[in-house]
Amino acid sequence: MPKHASPLPDTRFHQLSEPLPSGVGHHGVPGTALLPPKTQPLLDILAVSVFSLALFLEASFLPAERLMVVYTQSTLLALVLVALIQFAYFFPRPSAEQRLERWLALAVSMAYFIVELRIAVWRFGLLHEAKVVFRPEHLDYAPAALFAWVIFVFGRGTLRHWRDPDSHRFALIFVIPLALVLLNILRSYAAIPNPIYHISISVGILLTIFLFALNYLISQPETTSLLVKFSGAILTGILAVFGVVSWLVAPAYAAQYRPPVLDHRSIRFMPNSLGGYDVTEIPFHFESDLGRNLDLADMGNIDYNDNEATFDFVFYGRHYTSLFIHDNGLLTFGQRLDYWNLEYCLSTTPIFFALGFDLNPEANPDGGVYLRQEAERLIITYDRVRAYFRPQLEYTFQVILYADGRIDLTYNGLPGKPQYQVNDRMDAAPWIIGAKPGLATNNTVSFAQLPLSSGPEGVLDDQHRAFRQYLHDFLMPLATAILVSNLLFLLGLPAMLNTTMAQPLRNLLAGVERFNQEQQYQPIPVRFNDEVGFLTQSFNNLTSELDNLIRTLETRVADRTADLLAINTELRKLSIAVEQSPSAIIITNPQAEIEYVNPAFTSFTGYTFEEAKGKNPRFLQSGQMPPETFKQMWETLQAGRTWRGEFVNRRKNGEIYWEQTVIASMLDDKGQITHYIAVKEDITARKIAEMEMERLVISDPLTGLRNRRGFFSEAEKTFARSKHYPYELVVLMIDIDHFKHINDTYGHQAGDAVLREVAARLQHSLRPTDLIARYGGEEFVALLPRMPITALGPLANRLNAIVRGTPVLYDGQNISVTVSIGAAILTQDSLSLDQLLTQADQAMYQAKQNGRNCWRLWQE
Repeated sequence: MPKHASPLPDTRFHQLSEPLPSGVGHHGVPGTALLPPKTQPLLDILAVSVFSLALFLEASFLPAERLMVVYTQSTLLALVLVALIQFAYFFPRPSAEQRLERWLALAVSMAYFIVELRIAVWRFGLLHEAKVVFRPEHLDYAPAALFAWVIFVFGRGTLRHWRDPDSHRFALIFVIPLALVLLNILRSYAAIPNPIYHISISVGILLTIFLFALNYLISQPETTSLLVKFSGAILTGILAVFGVVSWLVAPAYAAQYRPPVLDHRSIRFMPNSLGGYDVTEIPFHFESDLGRNLDLADMGNIDYNDNEATFDFVFYGRHYTSLFIHDNGLLTFGQRLDYWNLEYCLSTTPIFFALGFDLNPEANPDGGVYLRQEAERLIITYDRVRAYFRPQLEYTFQVILYADGRIDLTYNGLPGKPQYQVNDRMDAAPWIIGAKPGLATNNTVSFAQLPLSSGPEGVLDDQHRAFRQYLHDFLMPLATAILVSNLLFLLGLPAMLNTTMAQPLRNLLAGVERFNQEQQYQPIPVRFNDEVGFLTQSFNNLTSELDNLIRTLETRVADRTADLLAINTELRKLSIAVEQSPSAIIITNPQAEIEYVNPAFTSFTGYTFEEAKGKNPRFLQSGQMPPETFKQMWETLQAGRTWRGEFVNRRKNGEIYWEQTVIASMLDDKGQITHYIAVKEDITARKIAEMEMERLVISDPLTGLRNRRGFFSEAEKTFARSKHYPYELVVLMIDIDHFKHINDTYGHQAGDAVLREVAARLQHSLRPTDLIARYGGEEFVALLPRMPITALGPLANRLNAIVRGTPVLYDGQNISVTVSIGAAILTQDSLSLDQLLTQADQAMYQAKQNGRNCWRLWQE
């Protein structure tokens, strides 16, 4: 594993206004009303609160469940940034000059949110296959850029409103989350310890929320609603208690934890009749003759280093001739380990965990990992090997594999001081002890209580999970107690309610009684400009209007008549707009018989109103839509709701076209449907462009073959169909020999010509049912279904001959080209397509080593 990589590589990180005329945003700026401006701070606080809760759950949940929370954090942070950027533009009021910039910022931040959301969905999808993947590290820089943009917007607002210090304070407040994002980037390079990072994140977020709420309340003393006041106080209080209590108490509680791993102890794993192992404690023994040093130096920029050893051994009923000794205390059988998959259900690799965690064999010149091999047994010793993240701690343990399937595990030097810290990396301290077959598992036992017996599901003592469970049992009751105490805190609100709501309401009631008795307008003073104040002001306006109505009734009747005339004028305008609308509009009766279509309908379909009148719109159907679509549409419409969707219809001339359709039900006063109104837009050009984009996504632009993504989208389906007798499936890895020499000698354009010509020859030499793709660089991959083994040799020789037979002509020069081919065939033991590709790749390198211009079949 790269030592600078993080095991959890995700970034850590309204009161309503008065109604405005249509098309006009708040403060009179056209088109700016994305959200009511007084609701925006509440949504910001709520979004940050949800993100903070995700951080708390990450610290509380167990490893497998913790991944679910980790995968959502970057998406939540992106959503927070969308809200914050819009708030920055709307505070204290939006500027018409910045309208285009504001929408551009919204588009960029939403694009980042969509990217994070797609990555989260992709990662969750792979999690179902027991595969753990991480976000690209360069995405950690996006939040830093967006937070810097928030600071820039507020800073620019300070120059525009230099007498108002609120924008200046907001700019300084958001320096805190920017610093936290930069801290996260430093953490990804292992520049700071994990515990310090998490404490800084929690304290920094809580401080940001508190200062944000405080500054907003200061900036809006008379217009802040009760909802904002209550929510700000309660949420800030809850989060403050959560963060402070958790990070003050949890480290001290974690320091008391002692793992149940006993030093100077020997444990035997004996195969049993259940297909698993009986685990018992045996008399302590430790082989003093350690053998040769494997020199498993920590490489830093690659996965954990390992050493392959040849030894016949039966592990969980399967015979292996090779095993891999890893520098992190693991032994894997038959295959190397994708280390990150251990974080979810411990991967699908057969593993024996001696004391699985991150070790650094080269840190201690007097120690290391040793191997001693005899005819009947294999002895692996980790002698005084230091922990990578805590180099002051040294570990000594030994594993002995016997030819009869027994495994002895001996600990002869473990640290006595605490090794676990809150929210630390899983591999920073002893993680797992035991054995598991080649399947994902979460079953755990405790080796502190021996003997015990297990079946084929594996026998594992998950030390890290035990520590997380230890924290979980402590933090979850604490969180419950904090939530209950904060709910009780709400009982103290009546006093504030009496001041801010009850007394103003009593004043309002007294004013209503006076109006009923005296029948004259007497304004009620407005004390606070909140919801009650808005209601009082509305009552004042209502009584004033009633007083004016009584005094000037004839004038108002005349005004009403003028209003009706204006409405009729608007209706005529609306009729003209419908006739001239570029969208097709259809009106039908409840029996779906067409009563009206506008000219745009005729332009779209070719049918005139006379041809369509009285018909059901289904006469436009092309037959390409599933019946479920129409069923769902009618269920929605008959329920009185609006339906939105797409149709594939046929024009009068027989041409197929796509349309975006919105259909609404028109109801009478009794709620009965009187008409259906459909608005349709021709989206054929957009659909054609989308299909072309989908084709480009899976194609290699140079050769015209499928790219790696296009290959895997079809190859997985072919592999799944072939996983039954007679297992006729072949994978070929084809690599152009000396391609770098061709580029260096003839130029990269010549190299491109060679790639195109080789791709064409290979494609023409294979069957139409075969799948070929450019795998990357000068490497091609072919998947051959229903290919018997007897036909493989002639095919591979033919491909070699076709490529080398005729030189590639480029710019008057003949370029000789050969390829090396590696083949792998599907067997009943094949686990996955990736395994076949790996085997074919190894066979290809064997062909390279045997002089190139040939092919080799992978064999165990």
